[in-house]
Formats: sequence, C-alpha cells, structure tokens
Amino acid sequence: MNERFKLIKPYIENKTVLDIGCCGWYSHREGAFELEGWLHYNIKKSSKNVFGIDKSKECIEFLRDKGYDVEVANAENFHLNQKFDVIVAGELIEHLSNFQGFLNSVRKHLKEGGLLILSTPNMFYFQNTLFLILRGYPAVHKEHTCWFDEITLRQLLGRFGFSVEKIMYTTERYTREKFEFKNIILRIIEKLIPYKKLRYGNIIIVAKTQAERRELIK
Repeated sequence: MNERFKLIKPYIENKTVLDIGCCGWYSHREGAFELEGWLHYNIKKSSKNVFGIDKSKECIEFLRDKGYDVEVANAENFHLNQKFDVIVAGELIEHLSNFQGFLNSVRKHLKEGGLLILSTPNMFYFQNTLFLILRGYPAVHKEHTCWFDEITLRQLLGRFGFSVEKIMYTTERYTREKFEFKNIILRIIEKLIPYKKLRYGNIIIVAKTQAERRELIK
C-alpha cells in the first residue's frame, strides 16, 4: 500500500466509490492489476463497492476481463445514472482541459454529503525547482495541461460549488525508485525541508459540495 492510498483509505472504507481515470499505467500490463501501487485495486479492496471509468477502451476491456466493474467514459462529461458516497480522481485533474465539465459531472454523481477526493502533483515541490535550476526548463509531463498548488485548487473548487475540508501532502513513490542512489539523496534533502508545501510531491484534497450552491454552475 503506497503513501497516497494510506491517506485516502479512511474516507473510502465501506463506501460506494466512483474512481475517475481508473486505469493508470498499472492496468495496461498483464498481472499489473494486482500491484499494491495501483489506486483502483486498493480502492476495490477497502470500499463497499467501486465503479471505475476511463477513456481508454483497451484498458476497460482488459479490466472487464479481470472482473472489474468499469465503463468507458469521458471524465469531462459523464452520465452514469447513479450517485456515490465518494468520488476519487487520482492524478487526473492535471490532464484535463475542461474543469467545468469535470466538476459539474462530479457534483451530479455525489450523494448528499458526499466527498470528492482528488490528488495532483504539487507545483512547488522542491524537486521541480531543482530541475528548473539545473536544466533551465521545467519538468512538465507531455500529457499535463497545468500545474496546481493548494491555493489554486481551493479557488477552482470554490468556483464550482465545492468547499475544501482537508488538504494533505505526500510523495508518490514506486518500489523500483526507492533504492536508487539519486532518490536516496533526494529523500535525505526532502527530510531537511521544514515546509510541507515544498517537501512533498503530491497534494490530496478532500472536498464536499457547498449546501448553499446545490444548483450546477452553468
């Protein structure tokens, strides 16, 4: 179980969950769907039940063959005819171009008092600054459309009727990276940084809809 899921787990235990962007790179490899690092796999083990959506037809077919309850759908405009206790969007929002479509779709599929949990790379992570200083250009994934920090996330969510309940920080790590010399040095530096906004690579936001703004923002 990775650090990100340890923080998310208390919010999804024994809940009905929608996992948006459920595929991830893990599910594209034979046998990889069993890996502890794959978010959807961990949600399935801990929730009451989980339904997943993703735009990748190939991945969805693969997961259906493995017994997962999943469907092809667009994160920016989906209609599932059901509501959930919790909606999870792990490392997804930075890939999107239509935040309004995404957040309005989320609102329509949340039960009263339901939670949205999203995680995204932290713009101000110290390794991003080091990369910029040493290389002269920022480390931007080719599929990402934007960077976020906790302030811009709070402002964006507020515009679409969500209030932020909790903000958490962690650094997503994969087993293959943990014992590489470079990463050992970087983790030592990380521990010396006093500010969590610089120390950690990922932000996790827990939000709920604002009672006074139930109508979707057009």
